[in-house]
Amino acid sequence: MADPLGISASIIAVLQLSGTVIEYLNDVKGASEDRHRILNEVACISGLLYFLKDRATQSQYGHSWSMTLASLNTPKGPLEQFKSALERLIFKLAPVEGWRKAGKALAWPFQKEEIKEILSAIERHKSLFNLALQNDHM
Repeated sequence: MADPLGISASIIAVLQLSGTVIEYLNDVKGASEDRHRILNEVACISGLLYFLKDRATQSQYGHSWSMTLASLNTPKGPLEQFKSALERLIFKLAPVEGWRKAGKALAWPFQKEEIKEILSAIERHKSLFNLALQNDHM
């Protein structure tokens, strides 16, 4: 089981990726509806992650809440899966250097199906993080 400070560090790393995604989404031209939906979901889940980080730093090792946090931070667990989703967004949204830069700025890099898949994954993680926070209150 990971200690609360290690979990906090993992959450902070995911929050930094969320900030990068939000920054890139703010710079994207076109596809406003899809962009706004992803932007809103990532911003919302970032708020939940801030709450989780704060609770993790206040948590004591061995309490039931720290076990809940540890379950979020397992290999292939919710934090790692959300981090992978953010990295996927960053890969597609990152500014391109050189001659391809102008062409990329004109086009939204996602297809409708891909957007549905990304939004579904983000919503799933948002639900898991919400449940973890509710578990803290019990």
